[in-house]
Amino acid sequence: MMTLTEDQIDALNEVINIGIGTAINSLNDLVNSFIKLSIPKIELIHRDALPPHLGLDNYSVILQSFEGSFNGVASLIFDQETAKKLVATIIDIPIDSALLETSINETLSEVGNIIINALIGHISNILHANLHFKLPFYTTGTIQELSKYFYIDDNDNVLLIATTKFEIESIQIDGFILLSFPSKSLEKLLSLIFKVFNDDE
Repeated sequence: MMTLTEDQIDALNEVINIGIGTAINSLNDLVNSFIKLSIPKIELIHRDALPPHLGLDNYSVILQSFEGSFNGVASLIFDQETAKKLVATIIDIPIDSALLETSINETLSEVGNIIINALIGHISNILHANLHFKLPFYTTGTIQELSKYFYIDDNDNVLLIATTKFEIESIQIDGFILLSFPSKSLEKLLSLIFKVFNDDE
């Protein structure tokens, strides 16, 4: 299995952190509340492994894939009760409203589109990369059931996974942003990162 050097991990962390900061600012605008961020956790995992820190909950997930200078999938992950609370906050309805169930798919897809485009769009601008986004989609399930969506290439058995936990303290909501990059695309991504870093020196 391939490995990452400390310099590569630091470079990935720096670029991903900047993109996530931009994404969280977009979420902040939606909920008008301070959001606490954890440091991104970067790891290489086999196809049959899963990020252990995500647990065994049933999740609501918005996923959006992108292809071009490098390929990957960005996901916004909430447990299902938290997702309902977020939607109720954004569209300003009681959490027990009958309207909530009919609004959750459309609202979370829109939220995901705003946040993921802010995240990946900012990273692609930093790296001067050309990316094409597919439409986001919303689904539910356990991480085991959802993991198939983190892969773009069925022949790629290793993924680079970057996860960041965020907390919206005032309304007691937390979730994860998960980025997955196939190992075949990782070399392209790192090459772009170090080219930008070297040009800035």
